[in-house]
Amino acid sequence: MRLSAEGIDNIIYHVRRMNNSRRELFNSADSLDIASIQVPDVSGTDILKFRILYGEKIESIEFIPYIPRKIKSLRLVNGDSVEYCFKYEDRKHLESLREKRHGCDEVLIVRDGRVTDTTFTNVAFHDGGKWFTPAFPLLAGTRRASLVDKGVLRVADIMVKDIWHFRTVRLFNSMIRFDKAPLLPISAIYSGR
Repeated sequence: MRLSAEGIDNIIYHVRRMNNSRRELFNSADSLDIASIQVPDVSGTDILKFRILYGEKIESIEFIPYIPRKIKSLRLVNGDSVEYCFKYEDRKHLESLREKRHGCDEVLIVRDGRVTDTTFTNVAFHDGGKWFTPAFPLLAGTRRASLVDKGVLRVADIMVKDIWHFRTVRLFNSMIRFDKAPLLPISAIYSGR
């Protein structure tokens, strides 16, 4: 979660995902609430990553300075074998895909011919008028859910062949606000080695 002087972004969506994941993975009937967690004071420019590790119960809480990655190019990679519908601490399968970026800054993961996510962000494509996000992301992120609910993003089944009809792609996640997220031209996406 993103913690800044403005508070915690999308806290309702984070709590909902945490409790839904606990129900799915551990058959937990109770709901965890993070409202009582003491958060540090944050100055006007500081951004911290508020990280909660949990299973059936909260296991640990961390506040880590957030340093954004610089992304200027994406490589399409096949991720048919990767499942990441829950936000796991173990990201080795995603990192193995990232190793296939071959000179690009990040990978854009494709499953069954459909565009999904990068290893650490959801994506949205702009056609000159509207923003579209893939209907089958690896992880349906909290910021993505919020933007879909607000009507900022439309959900669409985006195949690899479709991306060349868009003008730009934006990379965002819970730490990267959509309006501040990297915006790349479609030409920054590479399909070959």
